[in-house]
Amino acid sequence: MKNISLDNPIYLFILIPLLLLIVIPFAIAIRKDNRSKSVITSLIIHIVIACLVALGLAGTVLTTVMTKTQVIILADVSYSANRNLDKIDSYINTVMEQLPEKSDVGIVCFGKDSQQLTAIGDDIISVKEHSVDDSATDITQAIKYASELFDDGVIKRIVLITDGKQTDTEATGELISAVEDLHAKNIYIDAMYLDDNIAEGQHEVQVSGVEYTKSTYLNHESSVSVLLQSNTETKSIVSLYKKNESGAYDKVDYVELSLVQGYNVANFDLDTSSDGQFEYKIDIFAKDDVSDRNNEYFFTQSVSGKLNVLLLTEKEEDVDTAKKLFGDIAEIDIYFVTEKMEMFLGLDILKDAKLRRENNIYIISPHSSDSLPMTVEEMCKYDEIILSNVDVRNFDNFTAFIDTIDKAVSLFGKSLVTMGDTKIQNKTDDILKQLEDMLPVRYGNSDQEKKMVGIVIDTSRSMEFAYHLQMAKDAAKQIVNLLDAEDYVSIVAFNGDVVVAQAPIPAANKAELERLIDNLDPKQGTRLDAGLKQTYELMKNYTTFENKQVMLISDGMSYTLEDDTPVQTAQNMYAEGIVVSTINIATEDSRTTMEKIARGGGGEFYFAEDPDDLAELILQEVANDLTESVIEESTEVYIKRKNDDIVKGINSLPNINGYIYGRAKSSANVIIYTKFEKIGGTLVDVPIYAYWNYGEGKVTSLMTDMTGAWLEGWIASGVKDVFFDNVLNANTPEEKIDYPYTLNVEYDGKYTNIEIVPAILDPTAKVTVEITSPISGNVVTQDLIFDSEKFFYSIETPELGKYDIKVVYSYGEGEDKISYPSNTFFNLSYSPEYDSFQIFEASALHEAIRQRGTVSEDGSVKLENDENMIDTYVIDFTMPFLIAAASLYVIDVIIRKLKWSDIKNLFKKKA
Repeated sequence: MKNISLDNPIYLFILIPLLLLIVIPFAIAIRKDNRSKSVITSLIIHIVIACLVALGLAGTVLTTVMTKTQVIILADVSYSANRNLDKIDSYINTVMEQLPEKSDVGIVCFGKDSQQLTAIGDDIISVKEHSVDDSATDITQAIKYASELFDDGVIKRIVLITDGKQTDTEATGELISAVEDLHAKNIYIDAMYLDDNIAEGQHEVQVSGVEYTKSTYLNHESSVSVLLQSNTETKSIVSLYKKNESGAYDKVDYVELSLVQGYNVANFDLDTSSDGQFEYKIDIFAKDDVSDRNNEYFFTQSVSGKLNVLLLTEKEEDVDTAKKLFGDIAEIDIYFVTEKMEMFLGLDILKDAKLRRENNIYIISPHSSDSLPMTVEEMCKYDEIILSNVDVRNFDNFTAFIDTIDKAVSLFGKSLVTMGDTKIQNKTDDILKQLEDMLPVRYGNSDQEKKMVGIVIDTSRSMEFAYHLQMAKDAAKQIVNLLDAEDYVSIVAFNGDVVVAQAPIPAANKAELERLIDNLDPKQGTRLDAGLKQTYELMKNYTTFENKQVMLISDGMSYTLEDDTPVQTAQNMYAEGIVVSTINIATEDSRTTMEKIARGGGGEFYFAEDPDDLAELILQEVANDLTESVIEESTEVYIKRKNDDIVKGINSLPNINGYIYGRAKSSANVIIYTKFEKIGGTLVDVPIYAYWNYGEGKVTSLMTDMTGAWLEGWIASGVKDVFFDNVLNANTPEEKIDYPYTLNVEYDGKYTNIEIVPAILDPTAKVTVEITSPISGNVVTQDLIFDSEKFFYSIETPELGKYDIKVVYSYGEGEDKISYPSNTFFNLSYSPEYDSFQIFEASALHEAIRQRGTVSEDGSVKLENDENMIDTYVIDFTMPFLIAAASLYVIDVIIRKLKWSDIKNLFKKKA
């Protein structure tokens, strides 16, 4: 680059008077008849002298750039950019128009790998001529590749043209590090965002994923849900194929589906009539589909053999019923618990079993073991755990036994079923709290000790609507009247502020408490969480109270601008032994929030359309007005959810002759119930069969027996067999897991991450994985790294197909070493690069480039070198111009003193 500049440009104005002083006298003095070549030449010389003097005084400087610039254009030609290759060429032309002086350009195309399409300084060719593997996008390696192509001693620039999204979704940190490395090497980088989202008018459908159970049970109902995406309404055919013994895929089902724009789902049943490992393929066809690289999806399912069941019972009839119920579909380990062993010495149950005494009871255990499974490793082999009419407190170290069941259900998806009288109702201690927390039903009566109740009332402006505040006050007053005189009560109101209307006091003066409630006034704002926290502060120091409960009465509509986390606060209170229940005042929009608070607080949720009736039901624990927990009388039962699988094939149920009183927890699913008449004649719903999800597993409570006198009516009608068949099927875990660790396999676009979390950490534990690739058959064996919580390993998985993984988890040394192997697999159907519905945004480029360069989103680019990086050669013309002016003046004098002929003679050769 050459640049002419003036240090004092104002001195150029001196040229005007100088020219006037020269031209005007000449014009006046020189006439036509005395004009000569000498005079004209002198005039021209004077004009040149004037110009040189003006330019010299103005400080004329010529600057010449000596440093070369090399620009490498990194063009993303991966599959996602294929439809925009013409646009990439136009962006390259834009870059060429904005190059700094003395610049040479090279082009590198990249996808999964990189290729130098045009060497630096060579003629530019279209990116359509590339030969790059377009099955992935790796910007990081492309940047590293380009950074090695520059010559030394030049200014180095990279212009990145891409959509900014790498196939390896976890590699953002590596990309940022690569950009930082360029900066450290003084390599400039700018970016031009390429919008690779589906263009308007293009038709695209794809299979985006499948949801199914990877490992299921023989003859257990199983299905696959296929997630489909379409950018337009169109008709399609979705097919399910199954791999046969020869390796070919046979079509086993199909569905014609009219796709809507967005997400669509197709469902297929999977055959589980035989055990083994089965490979499937999903295929979708739609007219005018732009890409067929994302139309197939592969998955594999394992079908296991028999269920493994653990049954603990105190009734011989339960043993016979369980054997008949499960038949040949399960292996049952039965622990028969009894206090009077001599009554059962002649029973078949003693055959091939071991007998031991424990806590003054006899336990008859299966021949495979002489003790209860007390560790998660031992418990994980069971799919279902049944506690039927058994008091677990009779077992040695029963707290460890309950903790083991908890982990097996919550972490590994096992199923726990309690039946009949488990002897946990009406207990005043916390010895069985962990088991009680697992169950969907709260058993029996509360203790008769004095209680503490915190009433939290919403007095915000929204509560003025439709007399909601008055309804809340009426409910609060009824709660006060249900308390005994020795029970304690506190009253907290919240709006924009939190007001302690009454700190905890005995509920003896009910009239004064009602007056305080009536005097609560509405104000602007809603600080629901603050109201709960204030109540917690009031109650937490009263350690003598075993039974603490908070009743939150609100419409649930929070308008606070502060952090408001009532669910977390309720969970914290429940962890401290304070149960939080909620009354949602007639506002359906806030139902979810109020339900979550109650669930987090271990309490009940009620929708208060009728507070007069509701208050009495809510405070069953506080009123403590039940006198019985085991009800032995003919009782009519009802089906609450007729579409549930547990009552499949059952239209009505005969009476039962007994059940355990309990109350369903707020998020429990009650299928069968009865109505119990309380003191005073009020009828309340009491669950007979209820279940809920507990972590990864499921917990079910049947409040009547598995067999015996309580179910005489069911036995006589034949309903019992149908019902318990449904119980068996409904409580079969979704997935077969018989190892004591969680195994997660995730693919992030380039690497597959394997993570193993043991149920119990052992310092001697070791995990080894063996991974077999689908095409090459390469086998990689690796010991996993432990990071204080889990074992993990990442492996690059470039091949498409099914990867087989064998895991061996072991601990102990020598003869005491125990191993728990497992087999799993994962399928790679197509590269994430072929996901046409991924979203491309310029934000990814901004995050990567940050402040190290510019990111253009409109196809424009401006390349300017830092002046500090440019070497220049500077010529100052001030003195040369003035010397030239003086020289010309001397020449002018000579010309004017000599004749023109004399001047010519000076330059003629002499003979």
